[in-house]
Amino acid sequence: MYDIIVIGAGICGLSIARGLQKEGKKVLILEARDRAGGRIESYRGKYSQVLEAGPEFVHGKLPLTRKLLKEAGKTLIEKKGEIYRSREDVIIQVDEFIPDMEDLLEKMQEQEEDCSLREFLENYFVAEQYKELRQAAYRMAEGFDAADPDKVSVKSLLKEWGNDSAQTAYIINEGYGSLVEYLCGQCINCGVNIQLGKIVTAVKWTPGRVNIKCEGGSEYSALKLVLTVPLSILTSAPFEKGHIEFNPPLPEKIRAALQMGYGPVIKVVMEFRSYFWKEEKYKNESAQIEDLSFLMNDGAFPIFWPNDHLPGITAWAGGAQAAKLKNFNNGELLSFAALTLAESLNSSEDFIWEQLICASVFNWANDPFARGAYSYETPATASAKKILQTPEQQTIYFAGEALGQTTGTVEAALESAEALLKSDLPELYKVK
Repeated sequence: MYDIIVIGAGICGLSIARGLQKEGKKVLILEARDRAGGRIESYRGKYSQVLEAGPEFVHGKLPLTRKLLKEAGKTLIEKKGEIYRSREDVIIQVDEFIPDMEDLLEKMQEQEEDCSLREFLENYFVAEQYKELRQAAYRMAEGFDAADPDKVSVKSLLKEWGNDSAQTAYIINEGYGSLVEYLCGQCINCGVNIQLGKIVTAVKWTPGRVNIKCEGGSEYSALKLVLTVPLSILTSAPFEKGHIEFNPPLPEKIRAALQMGYGPVIKVVMEFRSYFWKEEKYKNESAQIEDLSFLMNDGAFPIFWPNDHLPGITAWAGGAQAAKLKNFNNGELLSFAALTLAESLNSSEDFIWEQLICASVFNWANDPFARGAYSYETPATASAKKILQTPEQQTIYFAGEALGQTTGTVEAALESAEALLKSDLPELYKVK
């Protein structure tokens, strides 16, 4: 019998478990994957440099993330370079991801009632002269926020886009996975029991007691439960892998989760023989962009960025574009990425394949324990969050990046963990 079981060994679950164990509680973490980290996954590429399958950038100030980085002794490096856009064989430098950004933000501020991005743009920027602005705003919402323009909250986008967080990006020199390793070590050192490969299938509960069943027949009991699984797992169908059956059911919580946004992302990380996009000897094979930071385009993968440690480029598709691609196999997704990169750099597919050493495809949309990448806010998110943040009979607690203040980031996961540790949860009596 444990005091508390935490489902999910992502950054939020690990932070909560560490804090509770330090409070003298007996804590068990059950993680479906064979590794900790959840949607955070750093790995070593062909050049033995850190590459990111999941989160990659630190945008903005993010005090809790930076505090954890300092505590763990990790370092940030600012991503340098300029933003470019490729269209019909023409590559131009752009100052912002969205043209006329000031006009857009000004109108967003004037909007009294929250609404979707599409509804907002069709109200204020429907004229033909704003076609590029509309398309860029849709691309930004889908690419940066993995959001559906028909659902995402304009108020949330104003908060995010207005602080210029998308324009300023940092990378963690040691990789996001180094934070997971640090927290895992902290948890183990203070006595947290971390069980990997434990796919939870059912939660049977009464006030003050939970019983957890996993695939394979293993069972665990505790006084309280903390769920840090993605929104997509809470709202999954009974026949889907990763689905958790609650007995008694939690219909109000599930309805709340359904009102919040959660978007898909697909990343293709490609490693090449050379920095061909900025080596003059390849000027006949590829456009030359010495100071490339991000490259936007209209292809299957609408944004690329170079790796700061090695000759590599990441292809990214989010939101509706990722949803269109999610059922293709990894080989097909790599082919789409290579073709889009060739078109974006005025190159040829043959040349891209000649330069390619290896590639890794991360289809988070089809990952059974993620079913997407991260959450985004809808006009209903504020009220839905309150429902999920309220514990069920002081027995089942919900946490994770979807319940933080900055939504859809590692910072949000840390915010949610901090809020839970400040709640009544640590005050429960200890098993004797």
